[in-house]
Amino acid sequence: QVSGDEIVLLFIRAHYAEIARPERELKGFKRVHLEPNEERNIINKLYNTYSNIFVKEIDNNDKDEMKKLYLAWMDNKLNTDKHIVNNEIKEFELSMDYYDKLGLTGVCVYIDDNLVGFNFGSIISNKTYDGMIQKGNVNYDGIYELLNRETAKIFKNRIKYMNFEEDLGIEGLRKAKQMYHPEYLLEKFIVREK
Repeated sequence: QVSGDEIVLLFIRAHYAEIARPERELKGFKRVHLEPNEERNIINKLYNTYSNIFVKEIDNNDKDEMKKLYLAWMDNKLNTDKHIVNNEIKEFELSMDYYDKLGLTGVCVYIDDNLVGFNFGSIISNKTYDGMIQKGNVNYDGIYELLNRETAKIFKNRIKYMNFEEDLGIEGLRKAKQMYHPEYLLEKFIVREK
């Protein structure tokens, strides 16, 4: 076992396409230097660190744990604009109250029977999942990447696109979204009540 370079290949597959597409297309590649036993995939690091990871679609049994995790996450955001925090708390509470009536759906991740992350939103067309709220315990490095990957896997037969949260103009959130190499970015609009 020695250090060396590895060529990482990214293949894509179109589940539905208006024109005939190959089963797998090479979308890109990158040379990555790795030391012996080094891994670059933080999702793999998460799975190697914790043996008891359970991912599932959200149901009513998860809502109390989601609220606890959400409030703990909000406690760490004390420096955030209070207007943004208050609006997000209202959005979360209303979403939980009307989860089924709004047709919301999502994914949660448990490690050792503790909820460590969730996201939920709605399938807004026959091809797009719109993620409204995504929260994770930041003590678990890779939790957001795992949530995004598992959401894509769980909904892969129902959607083509995933849109996660507004970046609110926050540079860190925008950079995080762009790391997934989106096919395109949606234009931002603000709707205000009169």
